[in-house]
Amino acid sequence: MILRMKKSFLIYASLALTLGFIPSELGSSSWGNNKINPIVLYNLQNNADRLEGRIKELERRRIARVNTINRITSLIPRSEPYITTIMDACENDSIITPYHLAAVLNIENQPWNPKAKSKKGAKGLGQLMNGTAREVGVRDSFNPTQNIFGSYIHLSNLMDRYNGNLVYALAAYNAGSKHVDDWICNRKWRGEINRIPYKETREHVKSVLSTLEYLSKI
Repeated sequence: MILRMKKSFLIYASLALTLGFIPSELGSSSWGNNKINPIVLYNLQNNADRLEGRIKELERRRIARVNTINRITSLIPRSEPYITTIMDACENDSIITPYHLAAVLNIENQPWNPKAKSKKGAKGLGQLMNGTAREVGVRDSFNPTQNIFGSYIHLSNLMDRYNGNLVYALAAYNAGSKHVDDWICNRKWRGEINRIPYKETREHVKSVLSTLEYLSKI
């Protein structure tokens, strides 16, 4: 395995060739007898260290991704056909994790039916309204990939709108940002779940947060 290999001359030489060095740069008489110019050797060692660190980081991220996939699909089996898309949508986002997105999708559409349509016209896995779909660039809400990415963008936009307040964002995902803005401004609502005026929204927020805790609990 690469991680277990010693930093031998062959690794240095391979790095040198990869980085564009030519034999003459390794010393006028050193290439044939495996003696490397000290300055070049120092640079190669640094490059080898960085490469090794990068490989370790990629392996750490791969293991974390596999663990997250296994946890979500074991707790929410119906998410399995869409888990790769969920992971890709949330990649490199430290705020909205795959657990957040999976929790929202699971509460919005527990059968995980990509063709679902509510009485109010919300469509697909993330139950996007037509106006919301247009705002986030979704052309076909019944397309699972488009819908999942659109749901992620919509949730991300709401988190930005409410400065990272997850309760506000989840309430707005269900009831709409206009209603949440009204509650904040005119009802002096400060995120207390039990004070959410709409029962449906109140239960929605509770359910998503409960699912999120269930998924992410170690």
